[in-house]
Amino acid sequence: SEEERAIRSLYVFVFNIGASQYCEAERFSVYDMAEGTDGKYTFKMEVTPGYKRFYLVANPGIDLRSNLASYTQAELQDLRTMVLNDHEDDYSSDGELSRGLKLDQLMTALKDGRGIPMSMSVTGWITLNKNKTGTEGTAQGNLMLDDGSDTFKLIRAVAKVRLICRVKKELPSNNFELETFEILQANRQTFLFPKYAVTNGKWVIDFPSMTEAADLRRTVGYVYGKQENHSGQEWLEFDRGTHYLYENYFGPTLPDDAQEGLIDETKYSHIHVVLDDGRDRTFALPYLKRNDYLTVRINMSASDIICDIQPWEKDDIYPDYTGTIK
Repeated sequence: SEEERAIRSLYVFVFNIGASQYCEAERFSVYDMAEGTDGKYTFKMEVTPGYKRFYLVANPGIDLRSNLASYTQAELQDLRTMVLNDHEDDYSSDGELSRGLKLDQLMTALKDGRGIPMSMSVTGWITLNKNKTGTEGTAQGNLMLDDGSDTFKLIRAVAKVRLICRVKKELPSNNFELETFEILQANRQTFLFPKYAVTNGKWVIDFPSMTEAADLRRTVGYVYGKQENHSGQEWLEFDRGTHYLYENYFGPTLPDDAQEGLIDETKYSHIHVVLDDGRDRTFALPYLKRNDYLTVRINMSASDIICDIQPWEKDDIYPDYTGTIK
């Protein structure tokens, strides 16, 4: 959605590369930036020329020091996102879901207009433009990132999982109900910026370090009669909402995914389904990158429970990032 892409606040940190680790930093509110019709934001910042490492974070969801220039790169790389809490959807006294999907901290931030955390760390050059003058004591500059562009591409710091359940209406003697539908063992917290380690002279994303050994439990509400809707032999989908989760690089790999998930079943995220006829099934979620959007369909009948997981408009959410950076 547009709200998920909106930048409500932007923090920019610019570090010299080399012996000097001098930092220049500034915060921009939504009123300090111009948003173009192409969805790009433009901001102006006075910095010294040279080869730089840039750290950008939008809508961080955490408090940062007022003296932004006092941050070191090590401190920025250790910044963590807000902690997600367990939750269970609200029910009324008769067992019906009373208010729909209960909001978590990230959903609340969106609802309150604070935005979804986004970040990126890249390197590039700032050079002086001798043909254009700036204000007194300054000159207009040129930005050229190592990938050849002059645009910062922020990546959402959370993945999204859309839950859909479908129950096939069987013969009257075989009717059943969904009792439990929940996400288990997802991360409560992660790093605000992608975590890197230096390997063979290259900065490589440190996937294991970005996964917390946490046990997050999110129980999704059940509405009697909606899962059971049917039309002849067709199963009608009942959307149980979109859930924001932090990345978890442990898990199975989806087909056609170039990067494989890390294997440790104790750290996988799961979908847990319990039916009133005693069936209890747990399905492993594929590993989640911070810009992923997966659709999980749980198809239930009297004889089987099937979990179908597909990426949803994966390439249209945010640009993917590669495994290495110079």
